[in-house]
Amino acid sequence: MTTEQAEQAVRHALSVCGYAPWESMSIEIFEGDEVSLLIASPRREPEVCIADYALPFINEYFTE
Repeated sequence: MTTEQAEQAVRHALSVCGYAPWESMSIEIFEGDEVSLLIASPRREPEVCIADYALPFINEYFTE
């Protein structure tokens, strides 16, 4: 089973169960004699947040 086939299978399973498909996912594929086991989870992009109190320091760092 290719990664593309695995992604299609997971998206299909999610839609059959009434869930929205994941935009991006991580999949582990375990192949047996005649079957495959897929372990999938949504992949989230890292989120970067800057605290308000850090803005003056960041501004000073980049303007010097």
